[in-house]
Amino acid sequence: MTGRKKKNRELAEAAAIKDEQIKILQNILQENDSRPAAADADEGTKAKKLELAKNLKAVVFGGHPNWQTELKKAAPDYNIVDADNYGFDAKIMDKADVVVIKTDYMAHAQWYKVIERSRKLKKRVVFFSGNNIEELLLKIGE
Repeated sequence: MTGRKKKNRELAEAAAIKDEQIKILQNILQENDSRPAAADADEGTKAKKLELAKNLKAVVFGGHPNWQTELKKAAPDYNIVDADNYGFDAKIMDKADVVVIKTDYMAHAQWYKVIERSRKLKKRVVFFSGNNIEELLLKIGE
């Protein structure tokens, strides 16, 4: 591959990553501007979403240790990876139905590793900021 072709490919990849980052940030901003999911759902729909969320195989990246403890109580079968665990085995995502990224408490190095693997595996990614466990589970159950 010539130097020019390699440079063009690298620029195209960088542009694609930047576009994806912009979409992610827009999603997070819209999420923060909207009402909580729990306010929109009637009790029956809410119960179904919570049940579905608890039965999915999820891997959660990031979050304060206290928040992770509360999530583990609500969804004991979820795999939770500490925010400062940079050397985690990325294969943990292979059998997951959904990958959750706690956007407000996560290291950049971990973020890039998770995004890259999720994209490669075409996994559903849920971006979440905030501390409301029920709101997260409702979002996962959508």
